Amino acid sequence: MDFKELAQAVMTGNRRALARAITMVENAHPEIDKLVSFLQSWNSRSWVIGITGPPGAGKSSLVDRLAVAYTHKGRRVAILAVDPSSPFSGGAILGDQLRMEKAREAGIFIRSMASRGRTGGVAPAVEDTLVLLSAAGYDVIILETVGAGQSEVAVRAIAHTVLVTTVPGLGDGIQAIKAGVMEIGDIYVVNKADLGGADLAASAIMELMGVKNRANGWETPIVQVSAYSGIGIDQLVEDLDDHYRFLEAGDYFEQYRRKVIEEQLVNFVCGEVIQRLRQLPGNLFELTVKRVQEGQENFSTAVQFLLQYLGGDENARS
Repeated sequence: MDFKELAQAVMTGNRRALARAITMVENAHPEIDKLVSFLQSWNSRSWVIGITGPPGAGKSSLVDRLAVAYTHKGRRVAILAVDPSSPFSGGAILGDQLRMEKAREAGIFIRSMASRGRTGGVAPAVEDTLVLLSAAGYDVIILETVGAGQSEVAVRAIAHTVLVTTVPGLGDGIQAIKAGVMEIGDIYVVNKADLGGADLAASAIMELMGVKNRANGWETPIVQVSAYSGIGIDQLVEDLDDHYRFLEAGDYFEQYRRKVIEEQLVNFVCGEVIQRLRQLPGNLFELTVKRVQEGQENFSTAVQFLLQYLGGDENARS
């Protein structure tokens, strides 16, 4: 099956084809750039909900509840769970997926993806996988990040709506992650509210973040839920729907799409430049590295020489 046949199969909602395409993304298959580029032009618009927060905040259980809730609303839902990497195989450990029992029973598409050491809580292949899921017709995609704490902010550049999840009793933990993940949320969720202390946690978030007044006009809610019992889930879905309407009214979906295309173009160009550098004749790249290392040439001059050479000026150093 060539990439166009695979793309057509993905667009018809063929799960086996979709799983195969995602595996190609993860393995950096030589044809994957063509596949993603082809599907990127497919005019579909998925709503990406990112769920992040510290370990132990119940993110997987919350994803499970939300996925089923949106399925009951008639939406096509997919879950992309970024798991820690196995130190042995490098693959996803799959702990999160095992906790999504309701979503599995509902037949919701779930894919785990290994973080493979990337900081920011997401995996290197996430962006391209979101293109595949969107092309496959999933109009709600729930992205769960690893759960690494303060540095887990990459989801802000990927998701349309970001839920930051915490739990009662973190205390100083909320303060500790304030400078990172606590600043990126569109909605804040205090999970495990049935255990008590949720009011204090919500008050701490409000006091630390001042989340009720945002520059873009969105008033950020703090919702108390229990993913285990279902308490507060209806209110959370209502707040999520409000944010979706807010995004639509402000043309944020199109802004997001332009941003994604821009980033992908930059990534493709960077990848092409790296490949061409490695393929310069006469070990020119390696010789340039050596010249800089030995002090025969400064870094800035070497960069300009390589750029000019890649641009077709073979007499750049003369």
